[in-house]
Amino acid sequence: LAGVIVVFSVDFWDRMKIDDPVGAISVHLVGGVWGTLALGLFSEGPGDLYSIGNGPVAGLFCGGGIDSIRQLFIQLLGIVAVDVSTVFLSWLAWLLVKRILSSSLRVTEKAEIEGLDFHEHRMNAYSGFLFKGDLKQSPLRDQQRQN
Repeated sequence: LAGVIVVFSVDFWDRMKIDDPVGAISVHLVGGVWGTLALGLFSEGPGDLYSIGNGPVAGLFCGGGIDSIRQLFIQLLGIVAVDVSTVFLSWLAWLLVKRILSSSLRVTEKAEIEGLDFHEHRMNAYSGFLFKGDLKQSPLRDQQRQN
């Protein structure tokens, strides 16, 4: 099921104009959220490895009753807790990197349009991607003006 969800997730992030060239958001974030919620939906309850009364309750679709709703809420709470802590720690890490480098983390517009391989090393990593036009009439600049 997660594989099917990932396919739709990639399309969703593309429509939202989120740049995720390797699909990491779809695989790790969306797949992780689905896997966490799936426990509250499909768990068969404690197995042989658990003593009586311990372990996960049966999921909502496996006859868990009211306990399964509580378990699903706990799973949602876990997702929110991980998301909030991840966003905060990522923000803090990037803030520290920016302070330590004391400059912008972005390259200049000229370097971005030329491509960093060419700008830094005067070599092209991939043929056919060299921008040969005027920087004042670049598609990137036009796109930034529209947004």
